[in-house]
Amino acid sequence: MTLKEQKTALRKTLISKRNELLISGEKSKLDASVYNKLINTIDFSRYDIILCYISTKIEVDTISFINYCLENGKKVAVPKCTPEKMDFYLIESLSDTATGMYGINEPKDYCRKLSYEEMGNSLCLVPALAFNTEGYRIGYGKGYYDKFLSRYTGNTLGLCYSGFIRDDIPVDGFDKQITEVITD
Repeated sequence: MTLKEQKTALRKTLISKRNELLISGEKSKLDASVYNKLINTIDFSRYDIILCYISTKIEVDTISFINYCLENGKKVAVPKCTPEKMDFYLIESLSDTATGMYGINEPKDYCRKLSYEEMGNSLCLVPALAFNTEGYRIGYGKGYYDKFLSRYTGNTLGLCYSGFIRDDIPVDGFDKQITEVITD
């Protein structure tokens, strides 16, 4: 089996397991645990901007975290995808977002796009279906975060449920390592 085939098969398994968490009702308890660790782990004073994905129903929830950051005066930027790339845009509230590509909420057109230079003193929260213990991830297979992270110079933080830390994640030369992963 090729690396691509391995990743595709693993994604299918992981998405199924994530859906099971959702159906069982366990996800909300895990999300609360990750959120509490997240707000008690990050030294917010170190960062000018928080770059954060807007979670889908099977991802570690980031909505509460985004609201927490905004309520505490932090600048928050969220991703917007085009077929070629992903950029981050500043938002002042989640009402500055709407359903976009892939059915994921994205910043509205009036939001200001950040340059890579403006992201120098930022923290980027990175989604994944799973991580390994070295900080490598498997995402949804479009490569948006790996492309973005190849140019990003700020700090990275992965969010993941502890049951999705795995040793069997295939890694290739395009995959980017995350500095730290927070779990439940």
